[in-house]
Amino acid sequence: MDQPAKGMGTSLFPISTNVYDELPAVKKRSASLNFHSQRVLAHSITRAASLTSETSEIPKATYRFRIIFGLSIIFCIAGLSVCEQQMAKQANTATFRAPFFFLWYSTLIRCFTYPAYLACRLMFEFTRRKIYRWRNWKNSEMNSYQSQTSEFYQSTASGLWRDAKNVFGPNNFTVESAAKYIVPYVLIFIVSNGLFYVAVSKAPVSECVTVASSHIVFVHIISWIFLKEQFLIFKLFAVLICMGGIAFTAYASGTKIQGSSDSLVAAIIVTGSSLSSAIQATGFKRFLGSPNVTQIALFMSLSSVVGCLITWPVFIGLRLAHEEVWDAVTLPVGLMSASGALSSGSSIAYYLGISVVSPVLVSLVKPIQIVLNNGIDLGIRGLDFGLFNAIGTGLVIVGFLMLLVPNELVNIRIRAFVTWLCCGRTAGRLEEEEEVMGKERSESSISWSSCP
Repeated sequence: MDQPAKGMGTSLFPISTNVYDELPAVKKRSASLNFHSQRVLAHSITRAASLTSETSEIPKATYRFRIIFGLSIIFCIAGLSVCEQQMAKQANTATFRAPFFFLWYSTLIRCFTYPAYLACRLMFEFTRRKIYRWRNWKNSEMNSYQSQTSEFYQSTASGLWRDAKNVFGPNNFTVESAAKYIVPYVLIFIVSNGLFYVAVSKAPVSECVTVASSHIVFVHIISWIFLKEQFLIFKLFAVLICMGGIAFTAYASGTKIQGSSDSLVAAIIVTGSSLSSAIQATGFKRFLGSPNVTQIALFMSLSSVVGCLITWPVFIGLRLAHEEVWDAVTLPVGLMSASGALSSGSSIAYYLGISVVSPVLVSLVKPIQIVLNNGIDLGIRGLDFGLFNAIGTGLVIVGFLMLLVPNELVNIRIRAFVTWLCCGRTAGRLEEEEEVMGKERSESSISWSSCP
């Protein structure tokens, strides 16, 4: 009997439990394959069986909830990120062109992430407690459990703080742990986001976001070289497709009628930003693991404080060197404040999605960002979108989606398909030749039997 659908841990989409039955052509022709092809097919089937043995059954209601929750997280991250990027572009005017001051102000807003989260969490816990007590007001045990509001807030806040400190390891928050975890993260964060804001001030957001998709390319390259991840030809082909799309986009940025040398410089700057972002994402996952929302909020606030202390000499020096243009009268305070708040919200949603949903599905945010930013630049800003831009964007999205395919599925499905494609046709030709030879033998036997 067929086994019920099973899923990998907390991932949203289950993997089929009977890959061999899903490939009838391979099953029928496996007898005609050579020894090497049979070994490849047997390895794929064994791998599928080992994957399904580690899975657990997922009820339909839970499965649907995870799909809805995952899609909500993806579109929430995409919407917040697109709004932040467009506001960063909107803030650049003739009287304000200061990427690193913009970065410093946004980082200053991010410092209030943990206090804002703590206030919302305490309000939520207090409201839930009041509702629970109101529903059980007749219970004498609940009446005896009443405590003062200040004591409740204090105990809950201290509990959240104890939980949040665990993000820095067993020694909790110390000067050594701060220097080990926060300072490297902040330096990479400043380089990554500062270069992106510089690029946005020189080129449209859609082009910058498309080139910034090279982030996942660098993640795979770093994983292959330093983390010794499994190397697959399929993923290498996807990396080459992404790089081709980025090359098309960069070429179109500098050669179209509206383009200039600034657009090509912006593409190069965004590539450097993507490399820094890849190092940041890889290091965050390697050293911090999968923190919860409370730990993410605390880490963001503390890293933002350190970031403000490191960034202010940079934008002051650029202002004195007349490389940045801004003054206290024409500062776009509203746009910068909104951008900082959206950046904080998108970061929390991003890391929450990685911990709760799946890193692979959360990575789908990038293609959605490309589509949304292109729509805004075309429909609202009225920018031109040439043929090379369209080709480059399409190649980036296709290559990006290919890179998101899990290695297990690449090993099972694609390897079996290639085996069938390469060897199945040979087996089919052998079967056809055997049928022809059998017909000839039968005809010859009939002709000889009919002779007197």
